[in-house]
Amino acid sequence: MRTIAWISSFIAVACSVLAQDLDPCQTRDSKGNLYDLSPLKKSQGEMDWTFYDPDSSLEYRLNICDELQDKSTGLMRPERVGAFTKEKSESKGYNIGEYSNTPFIRGDKLMIEYTNGQQCPRDGDVRRSTLVSFICDRGVTDMGTPILIAQPRDCYYWFEWRTPAACPVRQATQSGGVWTTIWTIIWVGVFGYLIGGILYNRFAKKATGMQQIPHYDFWYLVYDWVKDMTLILGGYIFGFLQSARSRTSLRGNSSSNQQYHGLGNDEEHAFIDDDDEE
Repeated sequence: MRTIAWISSFIAVACSVLAQDLDPCQTRDSKGNLYDLSPLKKSQGEMDWTFYDPDSSLEYRLNICDELQDKSTGLMRPERVGAFTKEKSESKGYNIGEYSNTPFIRGDKLMIEYTNGQQCPRDGDVRRSTLVSFICDRGVTDMGTPILIAQPRDCYYWFEWRTPAACPVRQATQSGGVWTTIWTIIWVGVFGYLIGGILYNRFAKKATGMQQIPHYDFWYLVYDWVKDMTLILGGYIFGFLQSARSRTSLRGNSSSNQQYHGLGNDEEHAFIDDDDEE
């Protein structure tokens, strides 16, 4: 059982490595279009995205795919905080979500969600969370600015952000993304079947040589059948080509023997007599 578990873990890791082609802060949609939000990420020494709710006195700070760079939040544990809010006049505020570097597509929307913030004021069993919905807009100034859309129960924060960073950085062809996904699944399956089967037969069944190949007897029969069919089909094609070549040769000989075809008997004899006289 331990060997089987190890094999399963190996296959899972192998499949994950093969299928993984995204960097942090990237995602793909169902058509294969690639999205990259890393241009919105603030690094050390840069100011976080800071904006205000025009209908209240609340200030919001946000970073994308990383924690806030400004640690002056008054929080006991400012690490991993990706979204923060406070009253403008206050120095302390609230953690409204730990950052994530894994955006996702929901419907036709590009989103990122920060969870595990501080406890909600009206329900101590629920923690604050932040959802940012991005809209592709190449016409905004610079990278645009997030705005607050809703804040139900001071617990869930929903922001909308029009920005060119939300536009696909590489568009797939109409069917390229689907076929890429299909072929990836097929190759991962074949790889897992072969490697997993070989390891299982070698360590669990103590098989050696060609018997380590999973279902070796079956695949040998398939190989034998394909070989026989190839020989039969090849022989048929070769015979057909030889027959066609023979028919072509016979037609050529027949045409040379019938060079006077179409002439009357008298005219034909006249030509023959002329040839004899010469």
